[in-house]
Amino acid sequence: MLFGWLETLRGWWQKRNRSAAQRPPSLDRPSVERLERIILTDGVARTLFEDYQDHRCTERGDEEIGWLLLGERHGSAAIARAALPAGMMRDAGAAHVLFNSDVQELASHILRENDKRLIILGVVHTHPGNLRQPSDGDDEG
Repeated sequence: MLFGWLETLRGWWQKRNRSAAQRPPSLDRPSVERLERIILTDGVARTLFEDYQDHRCTERGDEEIGWLLLGERHGSAAIARAALPAGMMRDAGAAHVLFNSDVQELASHILRENDKRLIILGVVHTHPGNLRQPSDGDDEG
């Protein structure tokens, strides 16, 4: 049953990607302005804190964990309306986290079906243990 559902999703995904490839790229890229302020909805804030608390209680609790934030941009401000976790199949350690981007891409498209205003705002991740300062990669990002 689960595999049938996944095959249905895969077919939908492939069909969607073919139609997206035919659109001009300018429709998918909003103008980039420096983000100076982000507002987290109550649901997003709860997700971040509760997921992190739950994560710290697992055997992988000493690893970094992260979320992809989706929301709306309004000039230099944004409202985060969804937080997609890095995923169970993430590659993570005490100093890095690589997201399961296939799952996040699918989830973001499903969310955008309900709200076309949603765009990717950015990535949020933790620094467990004594790594409480931004890394060089964080500064570059």
